Amino acid sequence: MQERMAVGFKPAIEYLVHTLCESYPHLALSLPVRRLDETYALLRYGVENYFLSRYDSLATEKFYGMKRVMLHAAGDANSTSPLTPRARKLALLFAVLMPYLKAKLDAYHKQLAERLPRTASISSSSSRREEQTQRMGNMLRRLKEFQYLRTMQKGFVATYPFAHFAYEGSFFLYQWLYLFGDTPYFSPVLKSMKTILVRVTQDDESVFRQNETTYREKLMEKLGGPGLFDRLRRIALRTTWATLDHSYVLLLLGIAGYKFVEWMYSEEVTEEESMASIAPELEQKLVTACEEGNIKVCWNSVVELQSRYALSSESVAELLGYAFSCAAAHNQIDIMALLLYPTDVTDSGGGKPNVPLKSEIHSILLYGMCRWEKYFPGRPRFQCCFALRYLAYTAIVCVEQNALLALEFLVQQQETPIPPLLADTDVVRCFEFALELGSDLNSPAPEIYRPLLMMLLHRYPTLLLPHVNGKHESVGGIIEKLMDALRASLLYEYVTNPQLQT
Repeated sequence: MQERMAVGFKPAIEYLVHTLCESYPHLALSLPVRRLDETYALLRYGVENYFLSRYDSLATEKFYGMKRVMLHAAGDANSTSPLTPRARKLALLFAVLMPYLKAKLDAYHKQLAERLPRTASISSSSSRREEQTQRMGNMLRRLKEFQYLRTMQKGFVATYPFAHFAYEGSFFLYQWLYLFGDTPYFSPVLKSMKTILVRVTQDDESVFRQNETTYREKLMEKLGGPGLFDRLRRIALRTTWATLDHSYVLLLLGIAGYKFVEWMYSEEVTEEESMASIAPELEQKLVTACEEGNIKVCWNSVVELQSRYALSSESVAELLGYAFSCAAAHNQIDIMALLLYPTDVTDSGGGKPNVPLKSEIHSILLYGMCRWEKYFPGRPRFQCCFALRYLAYTAIVCVEQNALLALEFLVQQQETPIPPLLADTDVVRCFEFALELGSDLNSPAPEIYRPLLMMLLHRYPTLLLPHVNGKHESVGGIIEKLMDALRASLLYEYVTNPQLQT
């Protein structure tokens, strides 16, 4: 039971962070959120270190009234003793570091499993593009011959599921053996440390309370001075102790409140979705028209959408944001202008349309946030995907699809009082992404991203300044070096080409 409780902490924190990022999008760019795994590991280290040093148990074990003791086997008679400092350090290592590394390996395996099939199909079709690769020079062909890294990655993808099965299976096996009394160890980790779990007795509780009371009294005597600083320290200590003494009640109230809010939110979402469920045929018609560039069908679809449903509903906003990104992926500039500037649209005859599009569509696309995974699936490269605006997400799609005209439309200068469509962080994100794709030698033609990079550089010359980080956490090794080389090449071209500086 304590294992299930420990596993549930991280999803709860991720849900809390996700909710906060929806309300405050700038939080998604902060270091603790971008490094959420490391932040959670440090937080858990502090909590578990406190409980091990005070109670000889982890937080979840203390919640269920259990503690850890060392087991000494002496023939048929077994004896126990309190945890040693070395045992506490090992407990922290296995409780914090091992789950962190396991989560990183799981994420890396998932990322490789999604990426390798794409790179394999690309490499198999490279022979058909021999003419394109020849002009890349001998060095590019030599670099493509180094397949040892890709071979190792394939081996990792093939063997990791078996290692994962052995890891999880060992815990499952020990729990069953512990359940039937065949082993005193609840897990293989406890077995390796010669540690078992026992119930906390009344004597243990009384000894702990006596020691804690003595410790607090001595500490308060040291801070018994009349100064203001000593008074503040005494108040802070009493507040901390009161919080710790009632932590069980606070935890139960927190869980109950979390479940109540979750239930209320689920009821509201279900009601909104049932009231504003968009017809699938209308949704498909709008998306297809945006992809094909059919202005008339897109116009009629949006008119039907705004007449049948409320534009303020989340389902309509998400569909409009997704349709806009689909148009950008196919370089449909006219469709993008139709949706982004609905009040400026005229029909083919030059007059105003009979049923104009509402101006709220402009605000929806300009300030709306990506929320539904149905339209905006998460990407391994962008942990803040669900905190992005529709326009920022569209810019990422433009880079993925190498939609140069659409991205140029997004970065063009806007007329007052319309703010820039992309913020500085959005532009830097696109530039870093394009650098990564342009440095991927496994792709059939990485040079196709160079015009897009030069367009961004022409519009934002500061992108190549030293303080602008052009590296991403997910890249390393030769890809990182190739990205640095590409940045240097772009900088050289920008400096030596006078046309780019006009």
